[in-house]
Amino acid sequence: PVAASLITLHNLHFMLNLLGEMREAIKKNTFADWVRRFLQDFFPMATPPPCPHCPPRWVRDALASCGIRLDDIFDWSEAASELPDMPKDHSGGGKEGKA
Repeated sequence: PVAASLITLHNLHFMLNLLGEMREAIKKNTFADWVRRFLQDFFPMATPPPCPHCPPRWVRDALASCGIRLDDIFDWSEAASELPDMPKDHSGGGKEGKA
């Protein structure tokens, strides 16, 4: 139960900070720029073309419907493989090597 409570507190802290940053960007009318920077930080393996990786394509489609374009900062070509939704949780440090 303690671990679950700590994870919950961590997640709440993350979300409250994230929403606070978003709120400030909206107030300053810089939300689109904030989103672009956030995604570049969140998906560091994805870069402009040519790049073998891209964020999930649903991210591009969802933000395009809001008028936030990402074509200049990520390689969306068919050759680019999609990264997982939560790339920092898929660092390769899985169960391998654990006793």
